[in-house]
Amino acid sequence: MPKTARLDQILLELRLTGEEQITGALRRQKAHGGRLGMNLVQMGAITEEQLLSALAEQFRLPTLEPREDEISVDLVLRMPRDVVADGLAVPLSWNEGARVLSLAVANPNDTANLRRVKEAFKAKAIRVALSRESLLLTLGRRLVLQHGKADGGLEEGPPRIRLPELFAHEPDERSAPAPEEDRGPLEKVVMITAHPSRKNFLPPVFEREGIALVVASSREEVEDALSDPEVDRVLLSNEMADAFADWAGDGMPPTKAEVVRFSSVAEALLENPLTYFETSGSLKSAVQALADYRSGELGVSPPYGLVAADAQALAQRFGMRRIARDALHLCVHLLLPARDAPGRDPVGGSEPFGAFASSLELATRLRFPWNLDMLLAACHSLYSGRAEPGEPGELSREAHVAAQLLAITWYRHNHVPSLTGTDEERMLALRAALRAKGGVLATKDVVEEYLALIAERGGVEEDVGDRQVLLVGAERISRALSPALGRVGRETVATADMADAQTMAERRPPGAIVVDHTEFPAQVDKFTQVTKLGGGALLFVLTDSTDPALVLNLLDVGVDDVFGPPHDYDLVAARINRAIRSRSRMGAGDRPQAGQFSASFDVFGFLDLVQMLSQGMKSVRIDLSHGDDKAAIFMQKGRMTHAVAGDLSGPDAAYRVIAWEDKGDFVVREESEFGPPSIQSSTESVLMEGLRLLDEAKARSGRA
Repeated sequence: MPKTARLDQILLELRLTGEEQITGALRRQKAHGGRLGMNLVQMGAITEEQLLSALAEQFRLPTLEPREDEISVDLVLRMPRDVVADGLAVPLSWNEGARVLSLAVANPNDTANLRRVKEAFKAKAIRVALSRESLLLTLGRRLVLQHGKADGGLEEGPPRIRLPELFAHEPDERSAPAPEEDRGPLEKVVMITAHPSRKNFLPPVFEREGIALVVASSREEVEDALSDPEVDRVLLSNEMADAFADWAGDGMPPTKAEVVRFSSVAEALLENPLTYFETSGSLKSAVQALADYRSGELGVSPPYGLVAADAQALAQRFGMRRIARDALHLCVHLLLPARDAPGRDPVGGSEPFGAFASSLELATRLRFPWNLDMLLAACHSLYSGRAEPGEPGELSREAHVAAQLLAITWYRHNHVPSLTGTDEERMLALRAALRAKGGVLATKDVVEEYLALIAERGGVEEDVGDRQVLLVGAERISRALSPALGRVGRETVATADMADAQTMAERRPPGAIVVDHTEFPAQVDKFTQVTKLGGGALLFVLTDSTDPALVLNLLDVGVDDVFGPPHDYDLVAARINRAIRSRSRMGAGDRPQAGQFSASFDVFGFLDLVQMLSQGMKSVRIDLSHGDDKAAIFMQKGRMTHAVAGDLSGPDAAYRVIAWEDKGDFVVREESEFGPPSIQSSTESVLMEGLRLLDEAKARSGRA
């Protein structure tokens, strides 16, 4: 199945994980096998829902959560037993006439098993939707246990039980160990401990987990181990912390590896029921929600996601510890722009941030094990001019650099004016703007490192398409999506009226439109067709339904993507942002052009069609047919100007089409050339008169 990009690239672009986690997952994959995405899930780097969203972006497939009561037993009984039992695929629906099978799968690249399923059904085609691997595995095993012994059911035999990972990948004791080169490079870790006996049993255990562990106890052993530039992490036991500090102060070469403290192996396991990724992720989500509320109260929408992504990428380049990078992420979301910030340079002002005293209080109350209020205060001092970036004062080196990263990334995304012109001109303007703050908000070295990062990413990505996203629905969609889209630099405008949305999209085409299907279940199809006629605007639908047929039907009528439950609005915003960026980078010849759409009157009535085109101020030609009868109607900027049907023209031709009622088909095409008008009356008058004549004809027919 074709992919849009590699999974790791998509995960990075959606900012779901970082290079460090992906590198660790690749090492784990080489040591234990499996797919990259599930290795990241098992490491705790991402959730399975986030993986599902990334796969949907990669393969351009819909996602859904199949329920057991929605799955036909007859279809399950036709499936290969192991495919269902191993959670590889479950059937959703079967179109006997077209011989098309719909499946939910976790891995759309599993072509061998998809081919087996296709052969089992003798299907002509397979339609695929994505679902979580754990859900399919649980569902598949339950289905096999319940129906596997039915007459004519799945092949006999007990369901297979997968052993835990602890034993699944152990080498056979009777066989020779696999060559080291087959396992790939292992993550290198140094443990500094006062217990040399750990050298005997811990390295083999770590090696089975894809980690090359070196245990060191003396200064000589530590220096020798840390001389390897590929060491990724240092595990420092508490009883060796003072000695390690003394060695460092006594001339031992510093290490760029991350240093993590621990009390003992047993306590490290027993005292941490949750991983650091889970606990820090929970805290980040809470602070992010708080940022949404606070910025909403002030009526501002800072691009928190863009600032945090840049700050963390820079922190990684400067070798900062994970806890310091997470502290930066939290502090980004604790800042608020000053109320009069737009158009004003806050550097040198007495109060460069909004509600700063409240931000400091929140930073203190979070009690994060890295001084957040100190970082915020240092950043404030840089903006107000009370501190210089070249003078760390009482700050540690790490905190000193973190304050500069927070200051310069916040400035770039909140205060650098919008950049226009060619790619080169925009990059030159950004260099000038950031270098002007060198020696003020950050040292020149930090500024140049930031510019190098931007250049490596491909330069200034200011050509991101129209920044505005139109949200169509009740308060829910605006409350949920506006903050998430704001974090990726998008502005939102909302309306609860479908006709108003059509008018707004016509006046100023937005970067994308998002419709809440729950509010307009019967109108989305028509809205999609008319919107796509106007030039292929990106259109997304948010739904609470898990019905796969609904998702597939929405995609069939032209919706670009469907976001079903469970809703992760930051992922939704990231995918919308990525789609707009991709569209803006296309050449004019590659973009979807304003085109045409067709339907029959029993699906899309003629009166509804004309009213939608009129409200949308469309300039189109409608070609209509009913058996051997043909007609054409021209609408210029939403007004019916000319009609022809057989030997009739003008209003009489339109009346004949109205008399067809729900019988007939049509094709709508954009039109730019119009002949002399044959209809002088308003469109509403023509429609009302046509309906009146139709009623009279029906009455005469009834009397006859």
